[in-house]
Amino acid sequence: MEVIHIFDQRPGHSNQGNILLQSLVNEFNCASSECSIDNIDKLKPSSNRLILIGVGHRAHKALLQQKKLLSNSHNTTLIAVLRPTFNAKKFDVIVAPEHDYHDRKMPTNSLLFKGSLCKTSLVKPENNKLVVCIGGPIKNVPFEKRVLGDNLKYIIDTHQQFKISIFNSRRTPDDVWSEISCYENIKLHDSNDTDFNFFNQSLVSASKKFITPDSISMIFESLSSYGETYLLQTSKSSKKFWFGIKSNKHQRINNELLDEKRIGIVQKRDVFDKSGVISHMISPNPGFEPLAEVEKIAFQIKRLINE
Repeated sequence: MEVIHIFDQRPGHSNQGNILLQSLVNEFNCASSECSIDNIDKLKPSSNRLILIGVGHRAHKALLQQKKLLSNSHNTTLIAVLRPTFNAKKFDVIVAPEHDYHDRKMPTNSLLFKGSLCKTSLVKPENNKLVVCIGGPIKNVPFEKRVLGDNLKYIIDTHQQFKISIFNSRRTPDDVWSEISCYENIKLHDSNDTDFNFFNQSLVSASKKFITPDSISMIFESLSSYGETYLLQTSKSSKKFWFGIKSNKHQRINNELLDEKRIGIVQKRDVFDKSGVISHMISPNPGFEPLAEVEKIAFQIKRLINE
């Protein structure tokens, strides 16, 4: 048997596909390979029994094309990661986050996971290490520079005994990043110059991790390791949470995690206290084990294939 990951050029897709690939190889103890969509014509499987993985619309299309080409010579199982937008019944297994089917009927060939497929880490964190992950504006989540700045200042002022590292993303506005650079004794890591493995090691080894609410995949990356995860509020609101009135994916996911007390939050106060402190922090409940969604999915796939 061989497991093949057919990938597009989107890092978020590639990362989830790679992680599932590794977990399936561990379950089946088999060969594996990867192939870019751009080089799909050069694909040469080494086994007659194949599992093809694809994440996202372009990869799903490539999976269906490959199954048609290989149907006479190979026994092929197709695994579509994320909800397919077409021909869902033609895939053997659909692996999708729960929120993809929040208001849709789930196909019978679906396996659901929480949030995002992430590598699970059981490394014990360093007690004096703190990481901040800053995303950027997206349609569903307001992103106000002043609110973010005040909450970030609060974190730095109240954690002076910690080694603090701040990471940006491709979506972080330049003016936000330039203002953050004024803080002293803080390590800044620009996404253009930061290796993903270094970032991942920094995240999983931190005892406290603060992430802006637009970064759903990063939140679940953090929850797949030990340490406390907090949302870093980026918009002022008098409501319980800071999202718009209309329900959206980010609102549902983050509110569920907050209600479960799996994550905490740093947010601006509605009324300042006498000390003049403008932000406050609510901690998550202790005792949660790291999420292991990809291992659960790999085990379920193995069981389905072996039936």
